[in-house]
Amino acid sequence: PSKWKVSDGVITSHPGGDRIMSKRIYHDFVLRLEWNVSPQGNSGVFIRVPSQEDRRPWSTGFEVQITSAPRDDSHCTGSVYGVTAVNPRPDETPDVWHTYEIRCFRDQVRVKSDGVVVVDMSYDDPRYAEAMKTRPRSGYIGLQDSHVGKNDQNNTIKYRNIRIQPLGPDAAAE
Repeated sequence: PSKWKVSDGVITSHPGGDRIMSKRIYHDFVLRLEWNVSPQGNSGVFIRVPSQEDRRPWSTGFEVQITSAPRDDSHCTGSVYGVTAVNPRPDETPDVWHTYEIRCFRDQVRVKSDGVVVVDMSYDDPRYAEAMKTRPRSGYIGLQDSHVGKNDQNNTIKYRNIRIQPLGPDAAAE
C-alpha cells in the first residue's frame, strides 16, 4: 500500500497504511524482527490470521502489540491484544530499535522482547483458553501500519531484519 515505503532494508509505515501480510500460511514457526516506533506510536505484529483480507486480525488471529504510548500491561508492547498481559514489562523507548522473537509451536505462543520472555501462553492453559479457543493454530503473518493519528504523518513504525523460520513437527527448523 502507498503508506508503506522500503528504503535501505527498512520498511516504514505512516498512518493509514493498513497492514501487509505474508503470502503463505504458517503453522509452527519462529518469527524474528526488529521494530522502531515513534513517540506515542501504536502498531503490532499479526500472527495466525485466518485470511489476508481479514478485517479484524487482532481478534481472529493474534496481535503482538507495539506501542510507546502509556498503556496498561494488557495493551503495552509485547502483550497479545485481547488475550494476555506482559510479565515483565519490556522496554518501550520510542525511536530506538527493539527486537521481537515470536515462537508458535503447537499450542504454545511465546513472545520475547529484546531477548526477554514477556508472554508464554498456551491454548490449553485455563488462563488463556477462553480467549484462544476460537483462534487458529495456523495462519498468515502480518505487520500493522502506524496505527495512531491518521492525520499526523510524523507517526511511524519501522521494521527490518524480518525472518520467518518454519518449524517441523519436532520443533526443528524445516
